[in-house]
Amino acid sequence: MGSALTVSNPAPLSTLTTMQVGGVPKRIITCTNTEILYSTMAELWDGEDQHQVLAGGSNTVFADDMSDWTIVLVANRGIEIVAEDSESVTVQVQAGHSWDEFVAWAVENDYAGIEAMSGIPGSVGATPVQNVGGYGQEVSQVITQVEFLDQETGELAIKPAAFFEFSYRDSALKHGLLGIIGWVEFRLLKLDGLSVPMASGQITQHVGAAYGSQLPLSQIRDSVLELRSSKGMVVK
Repeated sequence: MGSALTVSNPAPLSTLTTMQVGGVPKRIITCTNTEILYSTMAELWDGEDQHQVLAGGSNTVFADDMSDWTIVLVANRGIEIVAEDSESVTVQVQAGHSWDEFVAWAVENDYAGIEAMSGIPGSVGATPVQNVGGYGQEVSQVITQVEFLDQETGELAIKPAAFFEFSYRDSALKHGLLGIIGWVEFRLLKLDGLSVPMASGQITQHVGAAYGSQLPLSQIRDSVLELRSSKGMVVK
């Protein structure tokens, strides 16, 4: 299982966030797998240390004085195919994995369903919180289940997507459901290298196609990255 890596004299949090703000915390605990992540969080929940979970660091703002804070760095990564048939593939992705790296992997392997969410910063484990989406797609359309450690009950369980009560840019995780996500499972489609029907007029107009068209996955990804870059929405 290994153990968590604790850095007692860490670098400023500004080096770990896209906003590039934040002082030096008391310590950073790096969790490279789910067992370490869950045990670390359980210990912190039972203790009195002020703490904050950090993964991709997108849109996260920390104070200049973080000297009393413990930061839990979610660093478990990996993509695993857990089921597959002629129509789809079910993929388990670790919470600390980069979301856009996962999208790139799906596009490269001809798996459809998340291509229009290219370029969104942050980690896979953060996407269920606000039901991340873009250009006609959202993660609730493809999430099947999530491994979740409940802070209130201490229960570690695999929860179906319905448990999180997804709605537009929202979920139960924003309304009192407390805990930590270890991994997220997605069902992606095999459409011979084509996208799902595009539900975004911005995308179809950008590529000169009809609304609802199915287009090459790489073309959709490239178009979304171009559009997001033109709006300053791609973090490099």
